[in-house]
Amino acid sequence: MESRLMVNYWVGTDLKPSSVALYFLLPLLCLLPGAGSLVEERSSGYQQHALSRLTNRRYYGAKAFACFIAAGLVALVPLVASALAAALVAPYGAPDPISYVFLAVPISWLTPFRDLYFTQPLLFLAVWTLTAFLFSGIWATALLGVSLFARNATKLFLWGFAAQLFVNYATVALSRLLVQDASRSLDLFTLLVPTGYEGVITSLEGMAASLVVYGALSLLLPALFFKRRCYL
Repeated sequence: MESRLMVNYWVGTDLKPSSVALYFLLPLLCLLPGAGSLVEERSSGYQQHALSRLTNRRYYGAKAFACFIAAGLVALVPLVASALAAALVAPYGAPDPISYVFLAVPISWLTPFRDLYFTQPLLFLAVWTLTAFLFSGIWATALLGVSLFARNATKLFLWGFAAQLFVNYATVALSRLLVQDASRSLDLFTLLVPTGYEGVITSLEGMAASLVVYGALSLLLPALFFKRRCYL
């Protein structure tokens, strides 16, 4: 059956409670490896030692790059592992676009890269996995810049997670106000997963706009705050 194909056993499409929980927590989990590193190094005194041996550009540039990669890997590793596990338990194949509407297939006509789901399922998984890697890395790098104003890494993580919840509420409310019966959001809960979050699915346009916004934040916030070096 279509619903028993490998692509539907992947964590991004199987709609299991554990899968939903993983995507819900990813905006928080991706911050743990690097977004709070400046707070920890500042409190331990290592930052002053490092800056005495390195230029500001080299130190902060290395921190931003490491933060981006580490955050992206937090998303990449479980999604790739899930794809490998799905390949072990289900056959590979492309779902039939005609019969899928009658089966438990979680892809709707609004899903970005929907055509790949029916023609190149592996490419569909790869695109969404790389999307999670990219957005997780960008978001963590943006928070790294803000971390210069934080005294506690745990509070930084929680405020970052709360910011994503606010973005979800605000953008969904705005989309419903501007376009009747339309639900769109620019938060990571929605952007990282093909099936969306709580009935809200992003679009290619929304994904592109989010990439511009989050990308600008990841570049501007570190560049602005690292230069000022505002240690509180």
